[in-house]
Parts: sequence; structure tokens; C-alpha cells
Amino acid sequence: QDESFKRALYEVLEDTGKRKVAARTLSHFLVFLILLNIVLAVLETVPRSEPISVIIAFIQLGSGFVFLIEYILRIYVADLHPPLRRYGPVWSRLRYAVHPDAIIDLIGALPLLFVLFLPNQA
Repeated sequence: QDESFKRALYEVLEDTGKRKVAARTLSHFLVFLILLNIVLAVLETVPRSEPISVIIAFIQLGSGFVFLIEYILRIYVADLHPPLRRYGPVWSRLRYAVHPDAIIDLIGALPLLFVLFLPNQA
């Protein structure tokens, strides 16, 4: 049961296997979130009312959680990557974590981590 869920998750996150529609939907959603955050970052430079600032902050926080969950899930399924399988569950995840794609995912989650762990500095 757990392995079939993990395999399905891998297929969706990495766009492999039979779950092409789900993988593409996720990919489009993540691209939309990235573009939305770019627009919000630009809007933050314009003077605005307090309610709009709260909405922008809420959307950015929600996006940060999505990016953090995506990062964690990609690390979770990293040992299913064909080139990494031979390293075992721990080393394959560590090797994936230093891969450029994983670093980009981590960068997407960093603003949320800063807000959560360094609230006065972020």
C-alpha cells in the first residue's frame, strides 16, 4: 500500500508512468504559483491599502507551504529515481538534495522557512 502510494507520487512529481494528466496538472499549477508570486512581488513595491497587503501576504504564505510540501515530497520519492536507487534510501535522498533541481525547489520554499523560523528578520 505505502509503496504503491509512493510510486504514484513519484510518477506525478516526476511526470513518468501512467499519471501524465495529474503530472501536467501539477506542473501547470506550480508554474502558475511561480508567476503569481512574481506578480505579487512586483505589487509589493506599489503603495497599497492594508487589506490588500494582508491578502498578498496570505497568498505568498500559502504558496510557500505548497513549495515546501513539494520539496519534502520530492525528497521522499528520491530513492525511486533510477540513477539514485543504487545508493539506498538515505544516500539517494542526500544526493538528490544537492541536485540543481532540488536546490531550486528549496529556494522556492526558503521565504516560508525564513518567515517561520526567523519572523523578526524576514
